[in-house]
Amino acid sequence: MKKPLLYLSFFVSFFLIFVFWWLGSGNVFLNNPSIGIIYVVLGRITGLLAVYFILLQFLFIGRVKWLERVFGFDKLSVAHHWSGIIAFVFIVAHLVFLFLGYGILNELSLWQQFRDFNLNWEGLFPATVSVVLFILVVISSISIAKKKLKYEIWYYVHLMSYLAIILAYGHQLELGHDLRASNLFAFFWVLLYLFVGANFIFYRFVWQLYSFYKFRFYISEIKSETEDTISLYIKGTSIEGFKYMAGQFIMLRFLNKSMAWQAHPFSISSEPNQDYIRITIKNLGDFSSKMKNLVIGTKVLIDGPIGVFTKKEKQSEKILFIAGGVGITPVRPLIGDFLKDDKDVVLLYSAKNREQIIFKEELEGLMNKNAERFKMYYIIRGDNDCKFGEITKESMESLVPDIAQRDVYICGSYKKSVIIKKYLVSLKVNKKRIYYEKFSI
Repeated sequence: MKKPLLYLSFFVSFFLIFVFWWLGSGNVFLNNPSIGIIYVVLGRITGLLAVYFILLQFLFIGRVKWLERVFGFDKLSVAHHWSGIIAFVFIVAHLVFLFLGYGILNELSLWQQFRDFNLNWEGLFPATVSVVLFILVVISSISIAKKKLKYEIWYYVHLMSYLAIILAYGHQLELGHDLRASNLFAFFWVLLYLFVGANFIFYRFVWQLYSFYKFRFYISEIKSETEDTISLYIKGTSIEGFKYMAGQFIMLRFLNKSMAWQAHPFSISSEPNQDYIRITIKNLGDFSSKMKNLVIGTKVLIDGPIGVFTKKEKQSEKILFIAGGVGITPVRPLIGDFLKDDKDVVLLYSAKNREQIIFKEELEGLMNKNAERFKMYYIIRGDNDCKFGEITKESMESLVPDIAQRDVYICGSYKKSVIIKKYLVSLKVNKKRIYYEKFSI
């Protein structure tokens, strides 16, 4: 499905909500309403829009394959984040408008109106719980709070959003004026929930259970790459049937006592069409540090493949890869893919020191085997054998004189990728030929 059609679908559903609201409530503006009535009808539309954007959140983060193929997981994750912020604004507006509106109409203070809602309005208490849960989820997602929270706490707080959306659904069908005023609108609203719910449940849960049942994934080998980086080799039944593209990643859930409760993304570092899947993991945090507890034979749930950091249909004959540290993991299979296509490939690989170079033997083996078509330069600060210690505009221009003729793939930290992209544009590289994905590492 193409982007324009999807954008049109989002716009049409958004527009229909306004149409149904106008027919049910909004047309009171034609009759010179009191300020209390105005606040109430504005409270209704903001409530509807809050739920709409929450539903979009579920759709964007549900690993829905047909959406990911169009937009990519990284862009959908950003859309998930921003739709959450928009939903939060509408939730707050919904509360403020309704408290003000009914407070004015009933001649009550805000506190008195709050008590009236929860004591005298049947079915409103679940909505209050839903709002509180959504607010907790949003607060836990704010960058400052998220950094201070343990992942486990953040994860379980996020699970509350499932309960919150169910409570909101019941609240709107029971007390939602515009939904009760139009059977057609109620039907449309139920369809929205069913569409999002079906996609979310199928792709988030059913698909990976089916995949596990079909392939029976397990860890077959654990290999040390550097002192803080390991590669896991995953095999299974008829694993050649698990199709992926070089550059993609997968969500892994290791089925042991300490790690089964959470899934994490890892880039695939093996080339496609092998009898195994390889992922390469650097010890960067609490979860990755637990990898030492893994043993051969551990069963694995796999969700994926995911991502569009892949070979494009219309590709230049010359390719430049820029990788930093463990960012080499999705780049390694891409290099192999492009060399099979007889492309001219250059790799700039930045590392803290030579001991931190991942796949050193593999990469140098590829370079020796494809001497005419594959050049590789290490970028290591303080290393006398390296011409440059940092990836800068000057180092790229010096090492890759024909850089403007190349398609460029970047994989490193997000902040560094953005800086490098600016350097590339200043070196006359076409923006449309620069590829990077935030979750590729």
